[in-house]
Amino acid sequence: MIVKKIKESDSPNFLVSGIRPPSDIEVFKKAFGDKFVLVDVVISDDEVRYQRMLARGSERDGKSVEKLRENDIHEEEIFHTSESEKMADYIMKNDGSVEDFYAGVKDFYDNYLSAKLD
Repeated sequence: MIVKKIKESDSPNFLVSGIRPPSDIEVFKKAFGDKFVLVDVVISDDEVRYQRMLARGSERDGKSVEKLRENDIHEEEIFHTSESEKMADYIMKNDGSVEDFYAGVKDFYDNYLSAKLD
């Protein structure tokens, strides 16, 4: 459904978040070829991830760092997320501030994406 929406849109670019299983990545690669760029945004510090989850206030989020790690194991079993991570074209760290993240996005554009668009 997402591929269809993208193809029917007039927008030249799209961001799709929450891609988990390798099979979903393959769907996008088949549909968009070299124009599809998979960016793995990584928060490597579990405590940072947990604090951000608390700030989000979602009921589905765990109540501890340990629960967060259990959820990661469960997602790996279902979606094979480690295989998907290996398929990433670009890895962006997101352990710092919002400003750090924006700097990472700029770096991605300036040093990866703009070269790909040339």
